[in-house]
Order: sequence, then C-alpha cells, then structure tokens
Amino acid sequence: MEAFLLGILVMSPMIIWWLYTWNKARKCSIKATDVQAKAYHEEMEVRRTDARFSYLSENQWSLFKED
Repeated sequence: MEAFLLGILVMSPMIIWWLYTWNKARKCSIKATDVQAKAYHEEMEVRRTDARFSYLSENQWSLFKED
C-alpha cells in the first residue's frame, strides 16, 4: 500500500508537467497554423487584386493608386 501511494506521489507531478507541456505545444501549433492561414489568404487577396487590375493601362491604374 505504501509503495502504491509513493508511486502516485512520484508520478502525479510528472503527469501534470507532461499535460501542461503538451497543451502548451498544442496551442503554439494552433497559433502557427493560424498565422500560416492568414498569410496564405493575404497572398491570395494580393493575387486576385493583381489579376483584377492587370488589364488596366497606366493612366487607368493611376486613378486607383494613393498619392
């Protein structure tokens, strides 16, 4: 019985530490995925904008540019 309680006493901090680090790593992974997705969508928006205005002449394009 004493060995069992000693085992629980020794193992519980290790299990808590493992769960804490696993959860922290999972959150970092989710944040990294969100950043990659945001960068991808911004790149696609730029490509759509470029494709939309690629047919304009330089004079027409100057109307859309900010001074």
